[in-house]
Amino acid sequence: DRAFEVLSNFPKPLIGAVNGYAVGIGCIVTFCCDLLVASDRAEWRLPMCAMTPANREKLRQALVQAGVLKA
Repeated sequence: DRAFEVLSNFPKPLIGAVNGYAVGIGCIVTFCCDLLVASDRAEWRLPMCAMTPANREKLRQALVQAGVLKA
């Protein structure tokens, strides 16, 4: 949780790049970037079906904190 707080409030623009798979937490971290560069091979995956309800809630909270979802 602290990592997302730091990324969301980082004082400088965050630039990310994806060249392949961004899975799970890697996928979510890309949502915190101000600018994201992706190759033609970039793919994002969230293995939601393998997540427990508690982990889904943590994911939802992280996405809200990153500003991707509204509370």
